[in-house]
Amino acid sequence: MDKHKGEKNVIQIFINLLIVLFLVLLQIITFIFLYHSVNTISIYAREIFALLKIISVIYIMYKDNNPSYKIIWILLITFVPVFGILMFSLYGNTGVRRKIKKKTKKDKENASRYLKIKTEDYRILKEIDIQKYKQACFITNVTNFPIYRSDKIEYLDLGEKFFEKLINDIKKSEKYIFLEYFIISKSSMWDRLYEILKEKAEKGVKIYIMTDQLGSMSRLPIGYKEHFNLENISTKLFNPLSPVISLHINYRDHRKMAIIDGKIAYTGGINIGDEYINKTKILGHWKD
Repeated sequence: MDKHKGEKNVIQIFINLLIVLFLVLLQIITFIFLYHSVNTISIYAREIFALLKIISVIYIMYKDNNPSYKIIWILLITFVPVFGILMFSLYGNTGVRRKIKKKTKKDKENASRYLKIKTEDYRILKEIDIQKYKQACFITNVTNFPIYRSDKIEYLDLGEKFFEKLINDIKKSEKYIFLEYFIISKSSMWDRLYEILKEKAEKGVKIYIMTDQLGSMSRLPIGYKEHFNLENISTKLFNPLSPVISLHINYRDHRKMAIIDGKIAYTGGINIGDEYINKTKILGHWKD
C-alpha cells in the first residue's frame, strides 16, 4: 500500500474527528449561552425556550415510546426547561429515524421472497421437542426468519482454528464473500486475508466488507478505501460519526460474521486482528 496515501488517509480521519468534536462543542456552548440569556439578557430568550418547551412536550406525547419515560421527560422539561431540553436532545431522542424504519421495512419485504417457511420442518421439530418448537415459532414471528433442516454446526474454540477454516472456505468461494466485523485492524491476520480477497475479486467473486467506524477508526489498514476500490471490493462503514449531538453514536455494529456463497457462515466473538488468533497477547490468551 502507498505510504503517502496512507499518511494522508490518517490525517484526514484525524481532521474529520476534530471537526465533529468542534461542532458538538459548539452546540453545547450555544445551549449554555441561551441558558444565560434566559436569566440575564432579555425576555425574548425566555419566550423562545417557552416555545421550545411546548414543541418538545407535544413531540414527546406523540412519540412512539414507553409512557413512563414520556412522563419523566415531560416533567423535567416543564419544570427545568433549559436543562430538560438539553438532556432530551442528548439522551431522549434515541429512536430509529422514520427514514430508516421505512427502509428496514422495505428490506424485510424483499427478503421475505427468499425466506420461505416450510411448515413440514416445524411439524417435525414439534414431534421431536415441543419446547424447541415453541422457541422456533417465537423467533420466526419476531424476526421473520424460518428454521432450516439438515444444517451442520461446528464449534471452533480458538481463533486460530476459526481463521484457518475461514481462509480455506474463502479460497473455495465461487459467487460472493460478505464480511462484517466490529474491528478490522492492520495485522498479519488482515494481510493474509486481504491477499486472498484480492485474488478472489480478480476471478469475479464479489466481495463486500462492512465494519464499524468507531470500532475500527484507529485500526483500519492505512489507505484501505483507495485500495478496496482498486481491487473491486465494496466497503461500507456502519453509523459514521455525525457532528449533530445524538446518542445514535452509541449504536455500534458489534457483529462478527462471514458469509460465503450463502452456504457457509461464521459467527462468534472473533474480530480481524492478531490478538484474536493469539499472535499477540494484548489481554492474554484469547478464547471466545
